[in-house]
Amino acid sequence: MFFFDPLYLLFAAPGLLLAFWAQSRVKVVFAEYSEVGLTRRQTGAQIARNILQRSGLNHVNVERTDSFLGDHYDP
Repeated sequence: MFFFDPLYLLFAAPGLLLAFWAQSRVKVVFAEYSEVGLTRRQTGAQIARNILQRSGLNHVNVERTDSFLGDHYDP
């Protein structure tokens, strides 16, 4: 039989609230700084490609993803 202890919520709720607050802060700050203009007129993909080439990592591909604040690395 399933048993749920209400005391669990007392310990889990603060952690969940902190996680939701942190996530919302990251999104707000990212949205705020995404409005800052570019100084070199390059896209993120172009800058990433330049960094990889200067590091000698020409075999690593730069791909576009559809996730917000996500990353994708597939070795």
